[in-house]
Amino acid sequence: MAISEAQLTTWSRPGAQVSSTATHTSIKAALEAHSWPAGMSFETYLQGSYGNHTNIRGNSDVDLVVQAVGIPNTPFYSNVLNQDWAQYNITPGSFSFPEFKVQVRQALINYYGSPLIDEETSDKCITVRAASGRLTADVIPCLEYRRYNGGVLIASGMKFFTTTGAEIVNYPKLHRERGEAKNSAERTSGMFKDMVRIFKNAREHVPGNFGDHASYFIECLLFNVPDDRFRGSYAQAFYEILIYLQQANLNGFKTQSGQEDLFGAGSTQWDVTKANAFVAGMVRLWNAG
Repeated sequence: MAISEAQLTTWSRPGAQVSSTATHTSIKAALEAHSWPAGMSFETYLQGSYGNHTNIRGNSDVDLVVQAVGIPNTPFYSNVLNQDWAQYNITPGSFSFPEFKVQVRQALINYYGSPLIDEETSDKCITVRAASGRLTADVIPCLEYRRYNGGVLIASGMKFFTTTGAEIVNYPKLHRERGEAKNSAERTSGMFKDMVRIFKNAREHVPGNFGDHASYFIECLLFNVPDDRFRGSYAQAFYEILIYLQQANLNGFKTQSGQEDLFGAGSTQWDVTKANAFVAGMVRLWNAG
């Protein structure tokens, strides 16, 4: 027995955006109030479910990127070897990632006070605890990452280091742009993001340990489903997406940004066995009604 259209419709609805906007505004104000060293500037933007408008009710933490930008000699990372910098017109930046992160950290402490700053829970971000209408914010300082191919810039993303020294490269802006394109009237008539929210909500109703299937991976998984599966009623689309995922070779899937394989052993990749278990869980939920 299929899940009812009424239930799927409820699951498709986005969570509130007001609190995430207020949180972003507050963090930006904190950073703008800081006395930045000469030659250092930044931009802020949301990433994750709030940034991609695929958040569901119950989402709490806001992922907010603080990226160094905009001034000559602003440093960036790339896939170009140091000895090849000259041919790409790359010059050394005027400050380092650790120096930039220190300034972001100090700006947040100055504005909110040390008790509201958590640097222990995550090795990837500086967490600003919720207060006064703000949601908890996971603030990620980073530098730009540029990917070149044959002398041509093909993608711009962001790179940062965890407190353990691991390198993380993501493409949140490209992820968002490609998601918007797939969600367009010409491709899926707005159903792509609805179905992402439906699958994220459905995850919470499958018996077993399904909470570790990150929203990012679910969104990337559905991005790889052909546009023509997002059609008709929510029930029809849910069914057709499941049929496709059961039959597809998931190992060939790319992330939503298109810049790396979705599955692998990397820290930003998913385990294909877990993905297949996720799909099987969705099938069980569908069959149970």
